[in-house]
Amino acid sequence: MPGVIFDFNGTMFFDDDKHVISWKQFADYKFHVNLTDQEFDKHIHGHNNAEILSYLARKDFTKEEVFQLAKEKELLYQRLCEEDKENLHLTAGLENFLTDLKEHGVKLAIATASMKPNVDWYIKTFGLLRYFKKENIIYDDGTLERGKPDPLIYQKAFQALDISPDEAVIFEDSLSGLQSAIASKAKYVISISDRKEKNFDLPGISLKLTDFRNIPDEVSCFLGLKN
Repeated sequence: MPGVIFDFNGTMFFDDDKHVISWKQFADYKFHVNLTDQEFDKHIHGHNNAEILSYLARKDFTKEEVFQLAKEKELLYQRLCEEDKENLHLTAGLENFLTDLKEHGVKLAIATASMKPNVDWYIKTFGLLRYFKKENIIYDDGTLERGKPDPLIYQKAFQALDISPDEAVIFEDSLSGLQSAIASKAKYVISISDRKEKNFDLPGISLKLTDFRNIPDEVSCFLGLKN
């Protein structure tokens, strides 16, 4: 039985602008760092909080320090999302796609670099437990030794779903996330982006889509959604 694994931020929920604004504001007032747009793809998007904070502060933090600092930043991010009610929804076509996947018994997981306070907020805000078992939502719980672009988080998702890489379809958006998915050797690595600047050209990307409204027949057939 095949499985589908989704990154969350920028894939299931187009929130790049909120993450950029919140990280830039947080980096400025907390560490007096002026983050450039170029730094985001390399050092922020897809990386876990410990890695990001170490980059910003040029030092390592304890797990407790990482949790407290990241929680402070994520509260800022959540507030920005909630203020933009018009865009507080899952990516176009995703709810129908998830419903179809669930009805056909396809195994589903999320693999996100987000921490628990954000994951809890996503579950509540978007009703994710309609589609995903809680134990199949893999996130940065402080025990993830290596963040994206390392394939570890996707390997954990394979284990959670009890599938092999050649049974997996991964949807990703960031450079480090796509590198992680490709390194995991998943059958399909599908890039999701509505922005040209995120249309990465990497060997190993199977398909490039702007949203979930028109899933190619090749993928639908592999997942058993079509004959």
